[in-house]
Amino acid sequence: MTRTPRVTSRQAPRRAFTLVELIAVMIVVAVIGAVGAMTMQRAAAANSQVSTRSALYGEASAAMDRLIRKVQSTPARAASNPTVPSIASFTATTFTFDDLSTVTYDANAQTIVLRDVAAGDTTSATPVLLGQVTAFTATPFDQSNANIFTALGVASLNSTQSATIRRISIQFTMTREGQSVTLRSRAFIRCTMASTG
Repeated sequence: MTRTPRVTSRQAPRRAFTLVELIAVMIVVAVIGAVGAMTMQRAAAANSQVSTRSALYGEASAAMDRLIRKVQSTPARAASNPTVPSIASFTATTFTFDDLSTVTYDANAQTIVLRDVAAGDTTSATPVLLGQVTAFTATPFDQSNANIFTALGVASLNSTQSATIRRISIQFTMTREGQSVTLRSRAFIRCTMASTG
């Protein structure tokens, strides 16, 4: 009787992850997740900053446009020859027109108030043009482009001194959520331009 040789199949032992390997994989996944989360958080913060700045710039630009239009459309003082603007008084933060229209910066409330009597605003109303304004300055210039405050050595102009104003420079800073926008613009008073040649 012949013996048939016994065939034994030898399987390779199954190898599972060890505890150390599992912990290492978990650490790698956690690091990748943390880096991804930080990247997304930075992107969201940058997007929020851009959005806030864009909104600030839009509001500030609209306010500046109204201020510039008001300055440009300043009427001539009645019976003035040569033509002078109807500005009753002027400081770096407030100027008043002969018709009692005013542009005022309130540092405590951080607001710019534009009371335009020609547009129907009453003297009892306080129409806020722009809020969250952290700085504001208005500077008057004469026909030779000289700063009138500096030329006269004063900080305010009365109705006689303001008759020499031909151009006004306005600058203000608006701040919100840690973002700031500063706008600066100059406006020529149109009623005086014909008389200056």
